[in-house]
Amino acid sequence: MGELSMARMGGTGIECGSYVGTGSTPQTISTGKTPKWVLVATKGIINNDSYNYTRGLGGLAVQGIPAYDYIGGTIVVEIVDNGFRVSGSANLAANAHSYIYGT
Repeated sequence: MGELSMARMGGTGIECGSYVGTGSTPQTISTGKTPKWVLVATKGIINNDSYNYTRGLGGLAVQGIPAYDYIGGTIVVEIVDNGFRVSGSANLAANAHSYIYGT
């Protein structure tokens, strides 16, 4: 599993942290409680046959509604019991990914 760090903002029900993508999908990030929403953000390099470009990756997921990658329409962030699952562009190998969530 990738490197993980967390910070708690006392009494607000909002917590944040970061993880390092593994490149293998999916990766589950354990928060110890089930979020109502989670926002994952990162920056990545997309390699295309014609060009390389940088774009924001990740997304906002709420309970029952995952975040989808706009290229290919695959789920990239999904809330699960006691955490959330990331895949695809939200789990790029060796990239630092930041998140914030509410309970």
